[in-house]
Amino acid sequence: MTVCILDDYIYWLWLSLAGGVANNGYSLLLEHFGDARAVYEAELDDYARVDGLEKRLASRLMNKDLSRAEEIFDFCRSRSVRLLHCMEPDYPIKLKWTYAYPVLLYVYGTLPNLNEVLTVAVVGTRHFTDYGRIAAYRIGGGLARARSVVVSGMALGNDSIAQLAAVNNGGKTIAVMGTGIDRIYPSEHRELAKLISKNGALVTEFAPGTPPIGKNFPIRNRIISGLSDAVALIECPEKSGALITAKYATEQSRSIYAVPGDITSPTSHGPISLLKDGAKPITNAGDIIEDFVCQYSYLNSVMENTNFDVAVPKGVNTASEASLIPSWPKAQRYSDATPFDNAVQAPAKNGLAKFFTGTKPSETKKKKAKAQVPEIKKAEKKPMPEGLSELEGKLYTKISDSGRINAESLTDADTPTADVMSALTKLEILGIIKSQAGGFYMLAD
Repeated sequence: MTVCILDDYIYWLWLSLAGGVANNGYSLLLEHFGDARAVYEAELDDYARVDGLEKRLASRLMNKDLSRAEEIFDFCRSRSVRLLHCMEPDYPIKLKWTYAYPVLLYVYGTLPNLNEVLTVAVVGTRHFTDYGRIAAYRIGGGLARARSVVVSGMALGNDSIAQLAAVNNGGKTIAVMGTGIDRIYPSEHRELAKLISKNGALVTEFAPGTPPIGKNFPIRNRIISGLSDAVALIECPEKSGALITAKYATEQSRSIYAVPGDITSPTSHGPISLLKDGAKPITNAGDIIEDFVCQYSYLNSVMENTNFDVAVPKGVNTASEASLIPSWPKAQRYSDATPFDNAVQAPAKNGLAKFFTGTKPSETKKKKAKAQVPEIKKAEKKPMPEGLSELEGKLYTKISDSGRINAESLTDADTPTADVMSALTKLEILGIIKSQAGGFYMLAD
């Protein structure tokens, strides 16, 4: 069992800032050195002995300045934000078995013991239908009645409805954020975030101050599936972040479930595609629970004594899901905040204060933040990152040469499409490329 003294968290923060998010180099470093302090105390020659470690990461590790880590540590301690590093005994085992697991998590609330309970990710679309709204609430509420944890991204639509249903039915839920722990996004879910933190936890791998940046949400989705035993898709169109979560789940050997929908509805295209690929159709939470009674013995009595026909509250069929949560404040969005580089992120000094009090940044500060955003210049051709496989290097070259290319153009007769998509997913997780609407890919900034 690893016992971490207070000061050791400084080194874990330093390591997470040096490597950024979704970096498989952490596992190589920790396997070689044992813990973050030992990584910090190592020199360049020591890093060179780590088989497979990228020179770019080794170079970043030579910056031994701890000031930013200390600043974030003080921020988290003053706001009751827990730091949970990957060597601690209560770090979720399910997540640690995944590729490029987070070396450090920021947790607000109480993280349930996910090693002893069924955990299900419930995901869908923000452009939900009435049918999808009811299905999300029934499944989220049914899982809560079965003493199972609901994981999602607190996004508008199916995700937040399932998480609210879990809370309303006495269950636990985890919201995995694509922002810093102090940046509630969307801002309309400030009250929902409070409910979740009292009945589970808000979790993120992004440092405080990280604003809503589009590329971070697909990266975040691997944690949603990684924390879970299974993923249940409610509804979504063909191109959706929910399908990215399902793709991660497949790579992580998680069970996949989908709600059958109207074949004429665009929001049914995602579930139908999963069902064609072998996902199990579900109509309530019991369809999921029955598959895990051998793994979690407590579920035997749950199956016998639980009514999974969850009653959906009045108002669930109205045009706005806001009717499900009384007294939502009209809060300021933070999407216009100055973006920070993932590898070196600055904390927002009053971010959680905004979360608790609802105060807004002054117009002067907002204008100053906008003024600090650097002018976008035409990107220069980047050298190929080290450590890529032959296929990954081939895909990188094609994307780099074209600037922007469709996934279909990256496939050929000699390489299975599944291998190409797996390589693209890895490059996206590593932050080397980014996906765009319509199945296009380009190099990350």
